[in-house]
Amino acid sequence: MLRMLLGATIAFGLLVGSPQPVALAGGALIETTVPLADRSEASIKAAVTAAIDKAVRGAVAMGFDWFQLRDAQVSGDEVAIQILATDERPGDAAEVDPGETPDATDEPEPGPLLPVPATSRVSI
Repeated sequence: MLRMLLGATIAFGLLVGSPQPVALAGGALIETTVPLADRSEASIKAAVTAAIDKAVRGAVAMGFDWFQLRDAQVSGDEVAIQILATDERPGDAAEVDPGETPDATDEPEPGPLLPVPATSRVSI
């Protein structure tokens, strides 16, 4: 009985005391909003800058090293931004030159354009 209890205690101690792997690569899509003072260009740029700063500070607090701005919108009386934050730089995607035409000739023709939503994109 004592041997079994001692063996279980040692096994438990080895499991708990053994080094655990550090978290694998992870990421988050973080969205932040900041109120707008008015609709002037200076106010929008200041709000976008404040929103990006707020999102990046949150991502750093979560331990992420790499950030990419994904979206910025003006909606009503606020600016909303999204950043992608990861703890590793994503793999290099195959880059395509926008001027190149695809080799495949059997691609479908583009459909009609969709209506523009009520929000507007911000270019910074």
